[in-house]
Amino acid sequence: MLFDTGSCEFWIPSSRCSTTRCLTHERYSTSNTFEQYNGAAMSIQYLSGKVQGEMAKETIHLGDLDVSGQIIGVANEVQIPLLDEVIWDGILGLAYPNANLRRQKIKPLFDTIIAQGLLKSKGEKNQFAYYLGPERGAISFGGADMRYKRSVEEEFVWAPISEENYWTIALYDVRIEDADTTASNPNRKNQKKLCPNGCKAIIDTGTYLIYGPADVLQRYFHEMSLDSCERKKDLPNIIFEFRGEGLGKSIELVVTPEDYVLQFKIDGQVNR
Repeated sequence: MLFDTGSCEFWIPSSRCSTTRCLTHERYSTSNTFEQYNGAAMSIQYLSGKVQGEMAKETIHLGDLDVSGQIIGVANEVQIPLLDEVIWDGILGLAYPNANLRRQKIKPLFDTIIAQGLLKSKGEKNQFAYYLGPERGAISFGGADMRYKRSVEEEFVWAPISEENYWTIALYDVRIEDADTTASNPNRKNQKKLCPNGCKAIIDTGTYLIYGPADVLQRYFHEMSLDSCERKKDLPNIIFEFRGEGLGKSIELVVTPEDYVLQFKIDGQVNR
């Protein structure tokens, strides 16, 4: 499953979906804990496509957690081309419930875990944590797994959410730092500020891209173009500044060209 903080729905492909796309993935057929859910239909639209099917009530086994009565979608139609290229079979949404789920009184999986007290009964916290590294990733339920810190000295910080919809955080600013600007330059003369009055962002584990308003990004990033991957070192850093809870100061996340320039090969040739 893709554990997605950018959506709240939970769906898996059905054994009734017989397209080539579905046949290359694990598909769901009814189990002894299956219940139909009010004859309700599922229809979800993502940026990458849509899925349609029926709703069901099931018991979900997640690590050592048994989550009973969870409402899931069983997809008979999957129109998401990305599914042809990935190993996950469906999406497990971890965002706050949207208006549609609230109207149907359907809880996302993590809300059900909280409502059933499954983590608290084990002496753990109602938290989940994601780790995404260059070679591997992990998700933990009940708290953050500190084994993924780069060093003992590294401090674990977090940003408070500003809205209960997606995992929304408030940004102090987003700055574009020229390549010749260094941390030793206290004046930061060569920086452009993207949102000097503050802005907001969502933390979305369902994509490896950074999205933003087209008109704003085109205005500020129009100079950031490349004719070869070898020149990416000439591009600026992008700095996201937000508040670190409990620290009383801002935290800077520096995204370098090495981080945000995508390289891939076509017919043996490297392209950006």
